[in-house]
Amino acid sequence: MPVLDSRGKVVNLETLHSLLGRKTELPKVLIMAGGFGKRLKPITNKTPKPLLKIGSKSVLEVLIKKLINLGFFEFYLSVHYKHEMIKKYFGDGKKFGCKIDYLYEDSPLGTAGSLGLLSHFKVGENLLILNSDLVTNVNFIELFKFHDFHQNDATMCVKQYSHTVPYGIVNHSNFKLKEIIEKPKYNFFINCGIYILSSKIVNKIKKPKYIDMPELLFKCSKNKKILIFPIHENWIDIGSIDDYKKAKSLANKE
Repeated sequence: MPVLDSRGKVVNLETLHSLLGRKTELPKVLIMAGGFGKRLKPITNKTPKPLLKIGSKSVLEVLIKKLINLGFFEFYLSVHYKHEMIKKYFGDGKKFGCKIDYLYEDSPLGTAGSLGLLSHFKVGENLLILNSDLVTNVNFIELFKFHDFHQNDATMCVKQYSHTVPYGIVNHSNFKLKEIIEKPKYNFFINCGIYILSSKIVNKIKKPKYIDMPELLFKCSKNKKILIFPIHENWIDIGSIDDYKKAKSLANKE
C-alpha cells in the first residue's frame, strides 16, 4: 500500500503484513484448556493436558509463545480440570509478555459454551479460538488476513486427511455386482480446532451453556458467512498417546 504526502507523491510503502502485525489490530485469543484428557490417561491423572511437556515446555506454553511472537497479546484461557495448576503455571501472563484472563467453567461447557462467560464483543471485533492441545506451525497472521479480507462471520481451519481402505470395495445395485474398487483412497477435510469468530457469532452465546463449536457454526451457517481455511503446515491434535509421542518427536526436530 503506497503512503502519499499532501501532494500525492509516494513517500513510503506499507505492507498488509506489517499493518496486521500490530498488536492493537489482531484479535484477542481464547484457548480452550478445560478438558479432562481422558484418552491420555494415566498421564493426565496428575497433569492436565495443556501442561504436558513437549521438549522443555508445556504444550500450551509453546502455543502461546508462538502467538506472542506473531503479535497476539490478549489471551483468555477457558479452564476446568485442574485449573489451579494451569493458573499457577501461567499467572496473569506478564512473565510471558502477554495478558491472560481466565474463564472458569463450573462444569464442562464443550468447545464453545465458555463464550457465554465473555463480556459481549463490540461490533467488528474478532476472536481467535484454539484448542489447547495443538502443536502446529499454522500462520495465524495469514489466517486472520483471510478472515478479514473476506469479511467472514466465522473462519474454520481444516486440513486434508486421506484414508485408504485396505480392502476391495464392492458396489452393487439390488445385490447385482456393479464394480469392485481395490483399496480406494478417500480424501476429506477435517476440523483442526482453530477458528476466528466475529462479534456476530461470539455474542450468540449470551450465557454459559454446553455447546460444541461444530454445532454453533452449523446453527449459524444458514444466515452467516462461514468459510473454511485449508492449512498445509504441521498440525497435531494431541488426543491420544500416539499423538503425544508424535508431538514430542516434532518438538525435538525443531
